[in-house]
Amino acid sequence: MKTFKALLMLMVLFFCSFPVISQNNGSDTEITKVEIEEMVEKLCQLIMDHYVFPDVAKKICDTLHHNLEKGEYNVKTVDALSVLLSRDLKSVNQDIHLNAWSFPPDRYNQNTEKVDPIVRQLHIIRKNAERSFDFKKVEILEGNIGYLELTKFKSIPDPRLERVLEGAMNFLSCCSAIILDLRRNTGGNFRMIQKFMSYFFKKSVQLTGSYTRDSGGVMELYTRDNFSHQHLVDIPLFVLVSSRTISGPEMVAYDLQVLNRAVIIGEKTKGAANPSRFHRIKEKLLVCIPYGYAVNSITQSNWEGTGVTPDVMVPADSPLTTAIGLAKEAAEKVKKREQDKVDRLVVTLGEKMRQFEEMLKNDVIQAENLFNKILNEFYQIEYMNKYLLLDWLESYKTIGNLSACEIISKQGINRYPEEHRFYTWLGDLYYNKGDIENALKTYSALLRLNSNDISVKNKIKDIHKKLQNQ
Repeated sequence: MKTFKALLMLMVLFFCSFPVISQNNGSDTEITKVEIEEMVEKLCQLIMDHYVFPDVAKKICDTLHHNLEKGEYNVKTVDALSVLLSRDLKSVNQDIHLNAWSFPPDRYNQNTEKVDPIVRQLHIIRKNAERSFDFKKVEILEGNIGYLELTKFKSIPDPRLERVLEGAMNFLSCCSAIILDLRRNTGGNFRMIQKFMSYFFKKSVQLTGSYTRDSGGVMELYTRDNFSHQHLVDIPLFVLVSSRTISGPEMVAYDLQVLNRAVIIGEKTKGAANPSRFHRIKEKLLVCIPYGYAVNSITQSNWEGTGVTPDVMVPADSPLTTAIGLAKEAAEKVKKREQDKVDRLVVTLGEKMRQFEEMLKNDVIQAENLFNKILNEFYQIEYMNKYLLLDWLESYKTIGNLSACEIISKQGINRYPEEHRFYTWLGDLYYNKGDIENALKTYSALLRLNSNDISVKNKIKDIHKKLQNQ
């Protein structure tokens, strides 16, 4: 049932907030009384058709009509009109998402009012990429603490955005604690939030969903099932918020707090929980109208009008210092946990290698299969690399266990075909025990890696001479 609801509604819901548009943005073109009346009527129509609370919508439109008749909107510019409309839109129930802005003629269409939406969207795609999709900073602080500042949750699917998101999260994947800075984050897309949140949970968990007027029901939202990126699920998380944090990032902080997944630090957030859409009127006025309200399955509530109250209340200019202090304490526990894990792995790996050595005495093929299984197991938990194989080679060569050296060299070549040292080990091993044919094959493969290797060329020449003399 949850899957059906999600599929039904995913294409229509997104969390919007205040766009980066100033009330004084240069849209100072004079407007006529007729244009004002047309814009107010269109705005009322949009409110009645889309606002989540129909009874409130009627009261808002009554207010707009009353003030229009009183002449309160008799202003000369769209800038001035938008300020008055925003005031009156919020006059009934103080819905923070209900807003109006003026904006200049479309800059991507030669400042004409005939706007080509395809031209606009292609330019928006380009600008979003130039801004790195509002990933402002990703770094590793002292103490192996990851820090990510994100000022917008942009819309996905978007191949470049998803590549940036995955890159940032992979960069942080080996940290011992993470600080997520949402103090300047002003909203975003719920699909992006859903994927972002999936990085922090081992299993699918239910996030805040939304009741929508169109559906008459609640769209349930969950983190991704079988999400492949599991590196951050056990990492302590600290989230910075401020009074500027609004809408989408409030949902992130709210859900992480409710699910006991993060410590929220900073100021109480803005308090805008209703999912909304933008509408354009005459390409001069931009309005944001909520068409639903947020519903958390655990609290049966949301943060509308109240904001998210941090676990640790500090002024907006100092939560980073507080978070670093808390993160360092948490990171030390994670480091201890990882060290204990390594200690256990050392014992486990030692036992498995002793089994390999015993098996090697009686059945080389079975021993090789066991060694391959050992490598796969440790690669899966990300505690294996080529240097461990090279160290094994050196150790087994020292004690004269050439059978083990041969198996390890073969595995090294299979897993690291660009690493010349495995070829050298194996070629020399074959050559020294008189297996000229396999030595020639191995040296020839090594020469393909570096065609200017004089030493290998000389070895191949020597082998050819021996073959001629046989």
